[in-house]
Amino acid sequence: MSRQPMIVTRPQGMDWEAAPGWVQQRRTVTHSQIFWLNMSVPFTSVLAELQSALTNGEGFDCIVRSAWSDLTTARVRFKETQTDREWSSPQIPVRAIVGNSTQVQPLVPLPQPVFLEARAQIQGAWINSGAEPAGRVCFYSEIVGNERHVGDGQILITKSQAFWLLCDLSQTQSVTAPVNSDLLIWGATTNCANSILGRITNETTNYSWSSQQIPIRAMAGVDGQVQPIMRYHRPYLLPANVQLRADINTAVTGNYIAFLAERALV
Repeated sequence: MSRQPMIVTRPQGMDWEAAPGWVQQRRTVTHSQIFWLNMSVPFTSVLAELQSALTNGEGFDCIVRSAWSDLTTARVRFKETQTDREWSSPQIPVRAIVGNSTQVQPLVPLPQPVFLEARAQIQGAWINSGAEPAGRVCFYSEIVGNERHVGDGQILITKSQAFWLLCDLSQTQSVTAPVNSDLLIWGATTNCANSILGRITNETTNYSWSSQQIPIRAMAGVDGQVQPIMRYHRPYLLPANVQLRADINTAVTGNYIAFLAERALV
């Protein structure tokens, strides 16, 4: 005896959002001040050359959670300047530690987050195993709050919807459109080439996601890749009517970064 497929019909006048099982639950969401630490590696395309590189010493404590790189065959040993604690035995392939835009995880999480004190740096001892040109590693981190810098915060969400926020990168300076609701930015995607560098800034607070321009791909997944969305550990809160500004090194017609967000409705 064959079964007929069940057809669910919507009773006239029924509000699906108010129906049992469809009502969103109130929840508290923790949001972070996300930040990317940049390490520029001065390779000169010479096979087996040795180079040393450092991230900037930023003026705040942070938690380093994951990393991205445009280098593919180089080997590296990272250590923290505050403790001289090394992250590995002698230099290992960079792809064993960090992600890349062509991988399923553009950001590879560290087995345990690393606490980095203000002004401390991550140092890399590099071997150019594949005669690569200069490249970089960008470490995704979250600021730990103190008297000068805001850390994690919380927002109560009663009702929300999926939302996508576009920043057109066809100009060297572009802003997102203002939205009349708070947004939680959970990740991003882009169609930029790896050579496009930029910095994302909150226009109201002047808070930037990095201290200098870094590859847009370090902050976003790439359209057409296995995982086109780079997801952040915690969302970034963009208050109502506040715009994000992108300052980039090269404008290309049609280029963009699109932020995956959650719009707070109540």
